[in-house]
Amino acid sequence: MQGTDEKALIHVLCNRTNAQRQQIKATYATNVVGRNLEKDLRSETSGGFWETLKAMMMTPAGYDAKTLYKAIDGAGTAEEDIIEILATRSPVELEKIKAEYLRVHKKNLDSEIKKDTSGHFEKACVALLDTNQRKHTFAKPADQQTALAEATRLFKAGEGKTGTDEQTFINVLCFASPLQITLIAQEYLKLCPKYTLEASIDREFSGDIRKLLKSIVRFGVNGPYFFASVLHKSMDGIGTTEPTLIRVMVTRAEVDMEDIKLSYKQAYKTDLAKDIKGEIGGDFEKIMLALCK
Repeated sequence: MQGTDEKALIHVLCNRTNAQRQQIKATYATNVVGRNLEKDLRSETSGGFWETLKAMMMTPAGYDAKTLYKAIDGAGTAEEDIIEILATRSPVELEKIKAEYLRVHKKNLDSEIKKDTSGHFEKACVALLDTNQRKHTFAKPADQQTALAEATRLFKAGEGKTGTDEQTFINVLCFASPLQITLIAQEYLKLCPKYTLEASIDREFSGDIRKLLKSIVRFGVNGPYFFASVLHKSMDGIGTTEPTLIRVMVTRAEVDMEDIKLSYKQAYKTDLAKDIKGEIGGDFEKIMLALCK
């Protein structure tokens, strides 16, 4: 490349769907002989701007698979990245992620998760990756009577007894669709007016399993608020957690960004775009704001 028109890059790529960007990438490889669009972008850009472009040029499943690989393969385990993806992707999306993980990294995601996690957190992750069973339960319509029965099971497994039956929480929450989670949370509050379902999980659990179960409930009850809270946390305090900011902005841009912006405004009394401007600058800021529109 002879120089880079960053403004044009942002305009073209942020105004195309992911599917269209995949077509652009393929056409570039065909028409510009011997060149690779991602390599050319890498040679001309850097920092958060490049990381965002790289994320945008991957398929959703490919990007999530790479995020999980980095979360598992690095020093230690980035549990929060694992939690966000497993708690918010549908069984069909997770099937695609598992296939991409196997294709690119030649490893089975279920096995890698088992090796890198333990205890009830491991059991919940494995349950969320049981895409065959979850597709079956997700196909069922959300049902109030079933929600009442499941809420009763959860109450008896936690607030209604001494100690906690962790496996019941895993069995109920990991296999319920977001709509069913919403109904379960409503019925739970009727049974236990003192605590919401999320508050009870806070009281009954600790560590990564608590974060995962709370994420499942929060996403099920209000997906946009879940992601608004993740974005706010990525920019709260000193510095910015750029990988999280990039991941959420890129993966939700075509899904529910307008709802996320509204939830962000309601929860934090400020605009998402304003907080982004206050945290980052340059072309990185510009591409984030373009995804925010």
